[in-house]
Amino acid sequence: NCTHLNLNDSFVHVTHIELRNYSLVGSIPNEFSNLTELIEIAFRFNNLTGTIPSRLGSLQSLVYLDVSHNSLTGTIPSNLGYAAQLTYLYLDVNALTGTIPSTLAFAGQLSNLYLDFNAITGSIPGNLGLLSGLKIFSIIDNALTGSIPSSLGSASQLTHLALQINFLSGVIPSSLGSLTRLESLNMVANALTGTIPSSFGSAMQLKYLYIERNHLSGAIPSALGSLTQLGILRLSFNDLTGFIPASIWGFRNMTTLDLNNNYLKGTISSSIERMENLVYLYLGDNDLTGSIPSSLAKLPNMVYLSIFNNSLVGSLNGGFNSSIQTSLVQVDLHNNQLTGPLPVELFRISSLSIAALASNCFTGTLPTEVCGQSRLKDLILDGLHSASTCQNKIWALSESYIIHHGISGSIPPCVFSLPQLQALHLSGNGLTGSLPDDLNISNITELILSHNSLTGPIPAAFQNHFWARFDVSYNRLSGSLASTFGLNMPSKSTVYVQNNRLSGEVPSYLVDLEDVSALGSNMFSCNRDKSDLPQHDSAVDNYQCGSDAFN
Repeated sequence: NCTHLNLNDSFVHVTHIELRNYSLVGSIPNEFSNLTELIEIAFRFNNLTGTIPSRLGSLQSLVYLDVSHNSLTGTIPSNLGYAAQLTYLYLDVNALTGTIPSTLAFAGQLSNLYLDFNAITGSIPGNLGLLSGLKIFSIIDNALTGSIPSSLGSASQLTHLALQINFLSGVIPSSLGSLTRLESLNMVANALTGTIPSSFGSAMQLKYLYIERNHLSGAIPSALGSLTQLGILRLSFNDLTGFIPASIWGFRNMTTLDLNNNYLKGTISSSIERMENLVYLYLGDNDLTGSIPSSLAKLPNMVYLSIFNNSLVGSLNGGFNSSIQTSLVQVDLHNNQLTGPLPVELFRISSLSIAALASNCFTGTLPTEVCGQSRLKDLILDGLHSASTCQNKIWALSESYIIHHGISGSIPPCVFSLPQLQALHLSGNGLTGSLPDDLNISNITELILSHNSLTGPIPAAFQNHFWARFDVSYNRLSGSLASTFGLNMPSKSTVYVQNNRLSGEVPSYLVDLEDVSALGSNMFSCNRDKSDLPQHDSAVDNYQCGSDAFN
């Protein structure tokens, strides 16, 4: 706005240049270094290219430098460390290379340092810990190597330390526990080893602790129970062992507890009801035992519940409450040893979108309460009575087994018309009855009904529907496939209808389909050269047309 500004007038100085989000192109002028009273340079969200002028380091009044979200290249000028008043340095989201200059430690006023989303290499300079006023140090998604300097524990004003998505290795320095003002510590997706320092229990202001996707081992320190402000704890995808500390279950401020993919053992404490603000609970892929406490049903803010791939036992009766858990969206308990009937109360929760209970030891029938699920998108109920403890092996050394007293009954027809349902998995349950022929299939694109005892023909509504994946193999279905079968499906869909009692001609859609299995144990007719059979079916070479003697 200073269109008549005379830069030669000794009484007039440019102090602020703010041109954020102006779609500017070109490079940053070297001449900016002549503006000796310049306090702020802000070019965030433009299309600037070229390098950062090293001469900017000579600006002794410069406090704020923000050139983030551009396309700048080259290295970080070492001279920036000599800008005595530099407090805020934002170089994130560019294409910068090279290393972090150790001279940045000379910028004694530096408070906020953002270098995220570049291609910076090398190690973190140890002398950055000398920056007594440093509050935020963020180097997300670069290519940094080496260890985390223990000297960072001397940057006593640090509130946010973000080191995620790099190649950092070695152990986590225990000195970081002395950062008493630290609120957020993120070291996700590196190659860190060793244990979680118990000294973290002294970082009393810590609210967010993210260390997932590393190679950490040992137990979760019980000292973390001192972190009463902790809201998010993410330690998934490591090699942690031992028990979940009892103190963890009492975090009233915690919204996210993510311990997926470790080797943790023990039980889920009934004290979990104290975690009244818990939204996300991820305990999947561990070695947890015991039952799911009924106190879980007292958590009103729960949205995601994931405890798959453990050894949980017992019934789910009392584990859900549709009056309290009104926000519950996803429940994943597959691959456990849970028993009893399917939890009717779960299917009364109107917010439910994903229910995965496959590979357990449930008994009974499919609850009709599922018919009221207007928001349900994925219903994954394969092998409801197929977990290891409910398998009856044919003989000791055999992998084959027989299921007794499992799931019975038929599929409630209403399931196929649920308005939001996209994936329906009911394979391996011994379900009987036929597929309904007097309904409109809603939005389901993935139907897995294999390994049941379904009979009757495949209705026209199923044959003419848009399926990305259609698997009704290993049943007792009969009749034929219409010539129009598959005409509404994408060219790359999956169709498995083998091991039934189908006959007639093979629909032309299946002839060139790549992911198809239709011939085994069916009785389709065909030409002598088999050119009208599915050419990518593994059984095509040995198929005997119109016969069930060899198929």
